[in-house]
Amino acid sequence: MSYVVVPVVGAIICAYLLSRLDSNAITLGVSWLVLGVLVLALITRGFKASPPEMTATEKATVEAAA
Repeated sequence: MSYVVVPVVGAIICAYLLSRLDSNAITLGVSWLVLGVLVLALITRGFKASPPEMTATEKATVEAAA
């Protein structure tokens, strides 16, 4: 039962936080989301190919920066 309750509670919290955002913040966030989906569509040739995966070197760089 908790495998349903915890995600639902998380979704409710996220919905509440999103409802408290300014319209400019929502517009900017949606713009970034659309841009990201467009870039992914270009990289995957219309979602026909798999997206690229991070190499071990890239992962180490990201982990070192954190």
